[in-house]
Amino acid sequence: KFALGFHSAHPGTFKSPDTAYVLAYSLIMLNVDAHSIQIPPERKMTQEQFISNNRGIDEGSDLPPELLVSLYRSIVSNEIKIEQREYISAVNQGWLYKQGGRVKTWKRRYIILSNNVLYYYKTEKDREPAGFVPLEGIQVFKDDERASFKLKPSDKGKMKSVHVGKGAGGFEKGHHTSFLFRAESSKAMDNWVDMIIAHSVAATTPRTDILRATVSASSTSHIRTTCGASTSLSSSSQLLRHTVSSSGSPSA
Repeated sequence: KFALGFHSAHPGTFKSPDTAYVLAYSLIMLNVDAHSIQIPPERKMTQEQFISNNRGIDEGSDLPPELLVSLYRSIVSNEIKIEQREYISAVNQGWLYKQGGRVKTWKRRYIILSNNVLYYYKTEKDREPAGFVPLEGIQVFKDDERASFKLKPSDKGKMKSVHVGKGAGGFEKGHHTSFLFRAESSKAMDNWVDMIIAHSVAATTPRTDILRATVSASSTSHIRTTCGASTSLSSSSQLLRHTVSSSGSPSA
C-alpha cells in the first residue's frame, strides 16, 4: 500500500495517505508534460499551473508552496527515467460502460487495469486518464443479468479514487461510495471481475481465499472480497521519494 506506507514513513508531510495518491498522480503528469517532445514549450505546464492544479488536495487544505515549488523544479530539471506508460502497463484493457457519480448516466470509457489500479479514459488514444481507482480493500458485486459489476469499499466508507477536475486540469480526490461498470456480455464481465480480484490488495488483513455469497436485490448478484499482493503506483513512489526526504521536508 504505497500511500499508507509513504504517509507512515513521512509523518507530518500530509494530513491523509490519500493525499499521496493525488500528488503522485500529479507528479506523473508533470513528468510526462515536462519531458515529452510531443508537447511544445509554450504548452508545457508552468510552476503556477502546477501549484493551482494541486490546491486543496490535502483534505481540503493547500500543501506548502515551498514543497510544491521544490517538487516542480526537481521534476522539470531531472526527468524520472520511466516509460511514459509504465505506470499504466495493462494486465487487462478494453471498453466498458461506466455510470456517472452525481448524474447516473452511462458513458463508454476505455479501461486499463495496471497492477492494482484501475484507470479510465474517455477515448482509447487519450494521453491522460480521466481518473483512476486504487483497488485496495474493495468488494466486487456482480449482476449477471445486466452484465455489470460494482466496486465498493469493504469498510463501507468512500472509495479511494482520483479524477481530473474541471478548469485547468487539476487533480481532485473522488468522493464516490461505489463505482458501477457494465460490460458487453456476461463473459466479458466475468473476465474483468476475475482480473480485478487477482490484482487487488486487501486494505485490512490479507485473505488467502475469495469469499462468495449471494445477495438478494432486484436481481441475483454475487459478492467477492478482494485479496492479493502487489505494489500500488510504483512509479509514483519513485516520484515522491525522488523529491521528499525521509524527514518529510523538501529535498534540495
